[in-house]
Amino acid sequence: MILTVDHKDYELALTTRGALQLEERLKRNPINVLLKIKTMEELPSLNDTMIIFHAMLQKYHHGMSMDAAMDLFDKYMAEGGDVIQLIEIIVKVFEESGLIKFEEDEKNFQ
Repeated sequence: MILTVDHKDYELALTTRGALQLEERLKRNPINVLLKIKTMEELPSLNDTMIIFHAMLQKYHHGMSMDAAMDLFDKYMAEGGDVIQLIEIIVKVFEESGLIKFEEDEKNFQ
């Protein structure tokens, strides 16, 4: 998934290694966070959203700090993006990474 901010493309992905590191940082399974989003049970906190966003940047932008990721998100918002749109991107990255697939009704996972 490509996120374009300030005329620059940022490729987002989540590897198995990244998912394991994410689980450590969130102190829970990131797939559970995703399932709550997909079933509209609850949205992740802004802190969790930023931790996930930072993790998704690491494969192709290794070494980007959390502060730099937050600055990137601020630029994204200044260009008209918002947290809900970022959460939708997070869901797509999880699906593209193959960590989870949803059936057509988008409420049941396989």
